[in-house]
Amino acid sequence: MTKAELIEAVAAKAEVTKADAERTLAAFF
Repeated sequence: MTKAELIEAVAAKAEVTKADAERTLAAFF
């Protein structure tokens, strides 16, 4: 799973935009 796929999965599950998901993941990594 690539980072992009992870962002997409998080965005879909959490119902947030990909940009929001990316910022959230950036905080973790």
